[in-house]
Amino acid sequence: MAELDGRVVGFSFLREYNAIRAVGPIGVDPKVQGGGVGRALMLTMIERAKGQRGIRLHQDAFNVASLSLYASVGFEVREPMALVSGLPKSPPADDVGVRPMRAEDVAACEALCRSIYGFERREIHDRPERFQPTVALREGRVVAYASVAGLGMGGHGVAESEADMRALLIGIGVRSTQHLEFLLPMRNATFFRWALAEGFRVVKMMNLMTYGEYQEPRGWYFPSVAY
Repeated sequence: MAELDGRVVGFSFLREYNAIRAVGPIGVDPKVQGGGVGRALMLTMIERAKGQRGIRLHQDAFNVASLSLYASVGFEVREPMALVSGLPKSPPADDVGVRPMRAEDVAACEALCRSIYGFERREIHDRPERFQPTVALREGRVVAYASVAGLGMGGHGVAESEADMRALLIGIGVRSTQHLEFLLPMRNATFFRWALAEGFRVVKMMNLMTYGEYQEPRGWYFPSVAY
């Protein structure tokens, strides 16, 4: 928290359960914005994460003030993301099965994540009862997973191919009564066009920003709001 004259004027969170730390959410009282509170909070987060491999966050693209702040303390814009919302229209793929993740799937999911991100995301096995991850299997082999059953900005996903990612999202959508939301990397133009054709719509644009170590993801993925 940030205090001014005994009054709370700001807050920030640093997620520490993965090798790469994640900042957010962060908020500053509108009455004191522009007075250095946000900068002090960000510098505190950076100091807290000192010695770790890196830090990441997603920045609302419309907020040019926060974009400038994060860049000024050392964060770099890596790529734009579109937060999309909707339910797929297509029927499930015949050759891909989608089901809740089981304990025996974890090792394969970690290996798949490492092949794309360069490291595994610990929430898929540290807190499965909260996140309820989902896997997609082709011929009995894990080819994709999503860390949160209903997706949302708190969930991430990885897949061996675009077809596997599509099958995963369709399989999750079949079981959902509410719209799915996820952050779609704009570099994947064909994936974006598929999502639009399936009925997803863009809610807002965000920028992935990083501090310290960064390995550009290899393959098909969507990040959580953390990364």
